[in-house]
Amino acid sequence: MKRKTGIPVVLAAGLFLLGACSPISPQLRNTAEADVPFSTLVSELESYKGKTVLLGGKVLALRQESDRTLITVQQCPLNHEGRPHCKMDSAGIFLVSSKGRPIGHSNPPDEEITVVGRIIGLEKDEGSYCGSGCLMIEALEVHVWPMMPPPDLKLWPRYPFDRGARSWEGF
Repeated sequence: MKRKTGIPVVLAAGLFLLGACSPISPQLRNTAEADVPFSTLVSELESYKGKTVLLGGKVLALRQESDRTLITVQQCPLNHEGRPHCKMDSAGIFLVSSKGRPIGHSNPPDEEITVVGRIIGLEKDEGSYCGSGCLMIEALEVHVWPMMPPPDLKLWPRYPFDRGARSWEGF
């Protein structure tokens, strides 16, 4: 009887390619704390201080200071490739301190970023969203995701009289 080895090989190659999709370097990704909820990082801050974490979200504000760039981010859960999935509720807001200018375009608000960094502590920023104090992270690596185009909702015309899903437009 002949053994079928093609299926396991294809599955192994698929899993390898899925693991290679993340833009964050594997060394940093492996040193980061594994799947710690954001609320736990804030509530048990002293036990996580100095540890490396992987977080992501939407940029709310960007402020250039003399020696660093301070990015205010609304936290969102990450998907399998490390991209923030901001359709769900956010657990809070955190600050990212990055030496110099982070990579990417101009970091406008609502741009999605993924950050690997060390937890410094809580920092109050009166001019921002963090009047009562937000989690501060010193960035080791910042990845800015390209903006996703809006979905095209114009579907095909329906036979024979409809002009498409948005047939009411143009009347």
